[in-house]
Amino acid sequence: MSGHSRDSEVTKYIDALSLKDTLERLLGQEAWNRLKDTRDINAWKRELQRTLKMSSAAIAATVSVADVAWKTEASRILEAGVKSLRTAETLVDLFSAFASIYLELSFHQIGLMPNRKGRYCNVTARRSEWKLTNYRSVQYVQDDEQIRRFDRRTQQDKD
Repeated sequence: MSGHSRDSEVTKYIDALSLKDTLERLLGQEAWNRLKDTRDINAWKRELQRTLKMSSAAIAATVSVADVAWKTEASRILEAGVKSLRTAETLVDLFSAFASIYLELSFHQIGLMPNRKGRYCNVTARRSEWKLTNYRSVQYVQDDEQIRRFDRRTQQDKD
């Protein structure tokens, strides 16, 4: 428990606006409507857990080449995330857990989640310190049709 009181939390329209906007882009207008003025932690839990399920489905549908260990770890991160969201007692705890899940998943997708826990070190943004190819490399590829679709979308966005 974080020490925050549920009673002290009020979620106004402008609170967590960037998260609400991203959830609307991902889950649709209904998600926005359910969250726009609520301080109901259960409503937030439902939408954030849905987001984890969507990520799991997207990984399964999109990642076509990956080793079993990578897929297992991605599933573990998302499953642990569902548990973290389920046990959060305040919106602050919930948002913190959600951010933590996606931070870990993001680094996992890049190559690996660094673990400097308990080490005193000056972490910098030098590329040499952030090459995360110890176990696997990430590669984004496009076939000709994907390139054409992307070019059309880019052109439409300019118009």
